[in-house]
Amino acid sequence: MRTELRGGRLVDVVAGALHPDGWSLFLLDDRIESLGPTPPGPVDRVLDLAGRWVIPGLFNTHCHPDLVPPAVFPGPVDVALALRHRAAQQAFSRRRCLEHGVTTIRDAFCADLADRRAQERLPGPRVRGAVAVGPRGGYLTEGQGRPMRLARRLLGVPLADASSPDAGAVLFPPDASPRHIRDAVDRAIDERGADDIKIGEQVMDLQTMKPTLAIMSQAQLDAVADQARKRGAGSLIHHTTVVSFRRAVRAGIGTLSHIPIDGELDDRDVAALVDADLAIEPTLSVAFGVAWPIAGDPHERHPEMLELSRLREARGPALAERFFVPPLAGRAARSLRRLGRRRTRVLGLVDGRPFIAYYSRAVDAGILNFRRLFAGGARIALGNDGGVPPATPATVGLELEIMDLALRHDGGLPAADALRIATLASAQATGLGDELGSLAPGKRADLAVLDGDPLRDSCLLGAPVAALLQAGSPAIDRCGLGDG
Repeated sequence: MRTELRGGRLVDVVAGALHPDGWSLFLLDDRIESLGPTPPGPVDRVLDLAGRWVIPGLFNTHCHPDLVPPAVFPGPVDVALALRHRAAQQAFSRRRCLEHGVTTIRDAFCADLADRRAQERLPGPRVRGAVAVGPRGGYLTEGQGRPMRLARRLLGVPLADASSPDAGAVLFPPDASPRHIRDAVDRAIDERGADDIKIGEQVMDLQTMKPTLAIMSQAQLDAVADQARKRGAGSLIHHTTVVSFRRAVRAGIGTLSHIPIDGELDDRDVAALVDADLAIEPTLSVAFGVAWPIAGDPHERHPEMLELSRLREARGPALAERFFVPPLAGRAARSLRRLGRRRTRVLGLVDGRPFIAYYSRAVDAGILNFRRLFAGGARIALGNDGGVPPATPATVGLELEIMDLALRHDGGLPAADALRIATLASAQATGLGDELGSLAPGKRADLAVLDGDPLRDSCLLGAPVAALLQAGSPAIDRCGLGDG
């Protein structure tokens, strides 16, 4: 069936401009067939855009849909409510993604793949799934420690045995040979259906706050990245240090998740990332949830910490209300208020201040590194680590807002750049640049219809859409798009 989207403003995300007035967008079944003033053949259906703007569907390149806690440091009530309303919150988040223009997400790690598959059967965005591959005793590969496993059980998050085909991680011995490691990558793809291979490059155990977790050697890291490329899978790495950044770039890992917070990148680091044609998803929303001013910490009065605190005060309650189901929304807002008052105990027992101090470095080195990467032309992807409260997979607008805040001294994040980050750059970062991310013939017709111009107002990105098409079919219609 050929569909014409007529009477709108079609946004060219590559040029950061509008296509000529009077052009229509022609779809053939689930694909974009052409753009232009005349149809390539008989039209079966006309959708009148009534002057609205059309952009590609948005991405969240790094999130965790299986996680639904409303609080960073939950109390007993938070745990009980999260357990009771977990399935409802997961379905709600998927619906909220569509309502806010998000048509593709990357599930960056799920402990039990059966849980991921159950969620994929619900209406919502397309899911690109990652499976972790790493050494025993590593981050995500049995390195979480008893407190994390206990927390997951309390919150109702399924935990599959590492040897099960449903496990979200494939483990190998710390001294594994490159051949053994390549076999682990193959298992993640063939046995567990991985679209992407996830690497957990973190030495610090976030429960004990001691550097006791296992990581790969450079040769092992190279083998993982190379085998993923040979198999046509993507790769991403959890990293928070300058050394890990450099190791990941050397290995050619497709996407660097998060951002170094232990020191500053230099110009050679940025150039190496750009020259290797890799991407970084800075996930600045993590700082929104876990970087707080605490007494005695050197970042307590840092200017970026103060700006972040003002943003939380202004945006936190509305985010909680919009993106959590009612039984959890109040707890999410309460958690932000408690952290603002420096109440940091988990279940009223464990002191969370060392954890906050670790991540509060993001307001210093993390922000400086983001600015340097953006200025140096690095490919930035839109991932928010949704699942870390109060972010959810749908809160991509918050990530763009924090990027804009980080760049405020340089004029902020230009709207055209925000749009490219949210669409084409993220599609390329997830290996979907030929399928999604721009209005071009042959690409899938995942389209968001907006009531304003995203090239002038980046706040429209991640805000409620007027309409949304998934694979050419209306999934959201608040403007009577399909009435004709």
